[in-house]
Amino acid sequence: MAVRLFLLLLIPFALSLAENLKGKISLETAKIILSSKTLLKDAIITRYVNLLGSTLVKYSSEPELRVRFGVIEDRMPMSLSAPWLYVFISQEAIRKAQNEAELAGIIAHELAHIILNHHSMSAFGQSAPDSKMPIEEAARRLAKVSLEERFSIEQEIEADRYAIYLLFQAGYDPLALMKFLKREGDNSETTRQRIAAIESFIQQGGIRGEFKLNTARFLKATESIRR
Repeated sequence: MAVRLFLLLLIPFALSLAENLKGKISLETAKIILSSKTLLKDAIITRYVNLLGSTLVKYSSEPELRVRFGVIEDRMPMSLSAPWLYVFISQEAIRKAQNEAELAGIIAHELAHIILNHHSMSAFGQSAPDSKMPIEEAARRLAKVSLEERFSIEQEIEADRYAIYLLFQAGYDPLALMKFLKREGDNSETTRQRIAAIESFIQQGGIRGEFKLNTARFLKATESIRR
């Protein structure tokens, strides 16, 4: 049911992408991810998250990417992605965020994994699977990277830095991701290293200025999961 809803609501362009090997693999990876997750049936939040995500894509180094975004029902504040095309944010992550800038930071981090090709590098040690590898096998290995958080600490820090760049370019508070991690992140060594690296990066960059939080818009768009 979740996979069917995902296909109907989020990827009307799936058939055109089926001609592309990466599109086929990404779609199959998304199906595997959704086989263990439930997609939130909330059109308002789904549209809002897609609008926010698409805006961030426009400020990235690959503005032509046709990434689609979904919200999953999970009690953990988390995000997942299938390489090249799909990003999933848990409703708990949205609930824990305090403003749009923080949600943008979470999405931007996951977009960074896609743009920097971290899934393929983690699963295959190269930018793309061997064309001779069956699609199902490639998707299984890529889904495992996402579901089991198999990114290296170097990749996580690289994704954070790219996310900060996206936040800055889009006019959001560049500190938003760090604020979320400090408040809602676990106490793992990975999270501690990520926060320390972000603090160092921000300090070295000397980022200053007035940035948007869009708190009112965020609270209105997500009120259904905050009741």
